[in-house]
Amino acid sequence: MYLMDTKVNFYDHDLDTYESILRQLQGGLLKNKLPQIYFCNAGTRMTRQNYLSQTFYSTEAFVFVDREFVSDDLITPCPGGNYACIYCDDFYKEKEYAKKLLHYIEEQNCRVAGDYLCEVISDLPLLFCGERKMFLRLQVPVVFCTKKDRDL
Repeated sequence: MYLMDTKVNFYDHDLDTYESILRQLQGGLLKNKLPQIYFCNAGTRMTRQNYLSQTFYSTEAFVFVDREFVSDDLITPCPGGNYACIYCDDFYKEKEYAKKLLHYIEEQNCRVAGDYLCEVISDLPLLFCGERKMFLRLQVPVVFCTKKDRDL
């Protein structure tokens, strides 16, 4: 992924600030001469520790990129493996759904194995009300384990 630290915790702000953060990310793509097609599914990343403690703090925005077209110095690896996912259709409900996802992971005797990602799958401006309608994929890498293993 191409990752940018915006220095702004977007969880402390509204959709206008989030859109400003996305413009920063898009500016970074332009500055680094990366194809703008990558911008279609921008997202944010929260550390594993913050996610587990439900401390909603993140300043990092990202887009997934193809290793073949982007130099290694601009890429932050995203681990492969199993991910638990949930989808959300409202920017303002992300926290609620992130909590549901963590609860589900715990119920399934899984352990969070990495950072939480929230990716915008679709973003449609609603002209009649001046808002945006977003469809989000919330995802976390997990490992399957026994309850005893999970508590280690």
